[in-house]
Amino acid sequence: MGGNMADSLCDIQSSDIRLAASAAVNVLIVDDNPADLDFAAESLAGETGPLYCVECARSLSAGLERLSCGGIDVVLLELQLPDSDGLDTLEKVRSHSPDLPILVLTGRPDRALGLSAVLAGAQDYLMKDEMNYLSLTRVIQYAIARERASRSKDDFVSVVCHEIRNPLAVIQSSIEILR
Repeated sequence: MGGNMADSLCDIQSSDIRLAASAAVNVLIVDDNPADLDFAAESLAGETGPLYCVECARSLSAGLERLSCGGIDVVLLELQLPDSDGLDTLEKVRSHSPDLPILVLTGRPDRALGLSAVLAGAQDYLMKDEMNYLSLTRVIQYAIARERASRSKDDFVSVVCHEIRNPLAVIQSSIEILR
C-alpha cells in the first residue's frame, strides 16, 4: 500500500471520510495524479457536513468500470487522463452515465475550457489551485441538487404531457367515431 492518502484510497478502492452527518455522498474521483487525488480527498475531510465516501480511478477506463457498478452520486473528473484527453473525456462519462452530476477538475488556468465543459454537460468546474474544502463541498452539493431538480422537472413535464395527451386522444377518438 502506498504512502499517501491517494495511494491508500486507490489501493483499497474506498475510504469513508466522516464529516459528521447522516447520508453518505458517494464520490468518484477520476484523476491520474496522486497528488491531486490526495488533495481532493483531504479537501473532503473537513469537520462539518455530510459523510463522503471517496473512491478513485486513475484512468477513464477504470472510472467507467467503477461507474458500471452503480452507487456513485457525483464524479470529480480530470479531463487529461492517460487513456482520454480533453472534452472527449467528459463526453465519454456523460454517455456512460447521463444522469450523474459531473464536476470537472482542471489544473490548467483555462477558464474557457471550464466554460466549454459546462456547456458540454458538466455541472460545474473547479480550478485545482482554487480548490478547498468549502469550494469542493459546495460544488458537490449544488451539483447533486441541480441534477435532482432537473430530473424532477423532467418527470413533471413528462407527467403533464401524458395528462394532456390522454384527454386529447380520447377527444380525437370521439371525433373519429362521429365522422
